[in-house]
Amino acid sequence: MTKKDGSGTSESVTPISRRRPAVLWVGVVLLAGLGIRIALGVAAPKWGYTWDHFDNIGTGLTAEKNGLLRIYSVDRDDLAVVHGRVWRVQAEQFVPMDRKAATPPNYPPLYVLARWVQVKVLRVVQGGDIFANTVAARLIMSTLSFVAELATAIGVMLLAWRVFGQRVGLIAGAVAWLFPPIMLNGVFWGQVDALILAPTVFAVWLMLRREWVWAGVCVGLAMMLKPQGVLLGPVVLFAGFALAKEAGPAWRQVIVRLAKVGLAALAVIVVVSGPWMAADGLAWLDRSYLMSFTEAFPYTTLKGFNVWYVDLLRLDAR
Repeated sequence: MTKKDGSGTSESVTPISRRRPAVLWVGVVLLAGLGIRIALGVAAPKWGYTWDHFDNIGTGLTAEKNGLLRIYSVDRDDLAVVHGRVWRVQAEQFVPMDRKAATPPNYPPLYVLARWVQVKVLRVVQGGDIFANTVAARLIMSTLSFVAELATAIGVMLLAWRVFGQRVGLIAGAVAWLFPPIMLNGVFWGQVDALILAPTVFAVWLMLRREWVWAGVCVGLAMMLKPQGVLLGPVVLFAGFALAKEAGPAWRQVIVRLAKVGLAALAVIVVVSGPWMAADGLAWLDRSYLMSFTEAFPYTTLKGFNVWYVDLLRLDAR
């Protein structure tokens, strides 16, 4: 069966009798991915990357200590010290470790809010004092990544489903959810790359559906989660020009599309950052974007998986 969506494009509609195996497949994949992530969380205190985990807790503790809405005006001297432990392979035991982040919190407001909430939950679970690099701390501080990774997998499924059909969509979603680098990235390494992947795939899916306003909402959310949200700009620009022409002059279509995305993204940014701007002006913008790109991380790559790292590999080989 087929139906028309808002753009006039035909989409397949799967009968209920054929949906049951798909639901079973999704359930099995979901539980498998969750189980692997929990197992990685159990192993992470010994074998995972430690310092980003400490710094993630430090962001939440600094917000708790100095005030959530004042976090972007905190000096380095006022950063919270995180108490925890690290595994020493030579000694084959955990040793105490105190760590203060090297730079003030430099992620946008939604990210800081999430870390603040996670620290509140961790404090309840640990009975008062925060202690980093325990199994509970690893799992609780990874919930942000878990949610974003699941959202990424759902977005990939919807995107592939729309372009290639149900079978490919389900497989693509499963691959995204069970892809080892993505699973390791959050709970084992303490990274949050899925925070930018999730709104990106949803934005692309929504633009394919010609839902430009909602795509703009995704762009705004991305920019409120990670500074790398600005990288969605070229994606939106390409989509605005490349998608099939609709009625009316091509240049007018492009302007309308980009305006819808831009205004929706701006609305999300203003609404989300409003409480921080009321308390501290544009300090969030200075710390999250200006400081991130010019002081804390003035690089185009940190030996990441991108095209321009090929040149660094060539130079490293000399």
